Amino acid sequence: FCNLEYAREVLLIDPGYVAQMPCRVTVHAEASRTVVSLILLPEDHPDPRVNAFAARMNGALREILAFVLEQD
Repeated sequence: FCNLEYAREVLLIDPGYVAQMPCRVTVHAEASRTVVSLILLPEDHPDPRVNAFAARMNGALREILAFVLEQD
């Protein structure tokens, strides 16, 4: 889901917002269990176009994470 077209899209809207990317998912072991962390894009930008972009990317991240967690 993170690709150059998405980077281009956000650069055209607000070049400074690209500093929030790349989106990150981390997986690590802690006390004999697996911990998955997801860093979402902030959705409190003054420009509603940036917030719409962030909401779309965050939705994709959540879907990816949900799919992975459903797998055995």
